[in-house]
Amino acid sequence: MQDRHDRGWRRGALAGVLLLVIAALAGCDNFFTKPIPGGGTGGGGGGGVTPGIARVYVGAATTQTLSGFTLGATALTAVPGNALGLGYGPLAMTVSRNGRFLYVGAPGGVYLYPIASDGSLGAGLSVAIVTTVVSLDTSPDGQWLFGLDAISQTLDEWQIQSDGTLRTVTPAQYTVAGGQWVPKAVKVTPSGTAIFAAVGTAGDVAFTLNTTSGQVIQSQQRAVDTAPSSDNALAIDSTSTYLFVARSGTGGGLLVFTLGNQASFAPVVGSPFPTGSGATSVALEGTGKYVYVANRADSNISGFSIGMGGVLTAIAGSPFPAGSLVSSIGVDSSGKYLLAASFGGSPDLGLYSFDTSGKLVPAATAAVGSSPAGASLVALTY
Repeated sequence: MQDRHDRGWRRGALAGVLLLVIAALAGCDNFFTKPIPGGGTGGGGGGGVTPGIARVYVGAATTQTLSGFTLGATALTAVPGNALGLGYGPLAMTVSRNGRFLYVGAPGGVYLYPIASDGSLGAGLSVAIVTTVVSLDTSPDGQWLFGLDAISQTLDEWQIQSDGTLRTVTPAQYTVAGGQWVPKAVKVTPSGTAIFAAVGTAGDVAFTLNTTSGQVIQSQQRAVDTAPSSDNALAIDSTSTYLFVARSGTGGGLLVFTLGNQASFAPVVGSPFPTGSGATSVALEGTGKYVYVANRADSNISGFSIGMGGVLTAIAGSPFPAGSLVSSIGVDSSGKYLLAASFGGSPDLGLYSFDTSGKLVPAATAAVGSSPAGASLVALTY
C-alpha cells in the first residue's frame, strides 16, 4: 500500500515539475549546461579517483542534500564540505567510471558535480534539461550515460564529454506487455553489450548496446508472473553471466537469470529465492561469491552465497540488521565493504565488512545531516 501511495505521489509530482520545466526552457539546445544552486569546496575540473581510497556519496530526499564519506576499516570520514545542499530531492545517482564526476537525477534534469581529489564536490551544473530519470548507470568504457525515464517508456542516453558534460543521443523507446509500468532501475552489463531495466510490475526489459555507436535496441521483456509484485533493483556479476533482480510483493524475493546472446535472459531453477519484505536494492560482493538484498519493510539485509548455476543459499545469520527502512545498498570498488543508506535513519548510513563466509559485520555508521535525513541513494567510486 505504501509503495502504491509513494508511486502515485511521485509520478504526479514529477509530471507537474516536468511541465513547468518544459514551459520555461522551450527551445533550449540538447547540449546545455548552466550553474545550479549548491556547490562545495571541490575544484572545478574534478580530481578523479585517489589510488587506494574508496568513497561513497549519499543522496537524502528529506533534507535535499548530498554527503560524501571516505571509507575505512572501522570509520566513515566525511569529505570536506559535507553535506551539500541541493534545493531538490535526488532521484538517481552514479559516479563516472574515471571517478571525476557525480551525476544526480532530479525532477526535470540531470546535474553534474565535479569530484575533487579530497572527495569534496564542486559547484553543480545542469547538464540534461527537461529530463526526469529514476535511475542512472554508465557503460564500462565510461563513454555513455543511461537514464531510465520516469515519464515515458524511454531509455535516455548521453555521450559523456571529457569535461563531464553530456551530449544527447536519440533515446531508445521501448514497449511492455502485461503488468503496470513503473520505472525503477537501469543497469549496464560489465561486458558492455547489454542493458537491463526494472520496470515495476511490468517486470524487466532487455536492450542490446553497441558501445561504439551508442545504439540501443530493445530485445526482450519478461513480465512479472505473480501479481501484485514489483521488480525494483538490478545487479549483474562481473562476468555478465547472471542478472539479479530484487522483487517485492507477492512472489517476491531475489530472482536470478542467466544471460545469453542478444541480451536474452532466462530464470535459474528455484528463482525467486526468499528474502524479507520490500526487497528494494541488490548488490554483489567483490569476489562475486555473495549477493545481498535490502529489505526496506523489514529494515534488514538478506545475504546469499552464489552456487553452481546461479543457485542461491542463505548465508548463516541472514538477514542482517540494518537501519530503519533501508533503501539502497552498494559495494565499494575494492569489494571489501558494503554500504547501506536507510530512509528512516538509525543509522542513516551503515558500513559493513565481510567475514570469510559472507556474513555482514557492522564496522561503522554515520549521520547524513540532520538524522533521519531520508537517505535513499548511495553511489560509490569505481
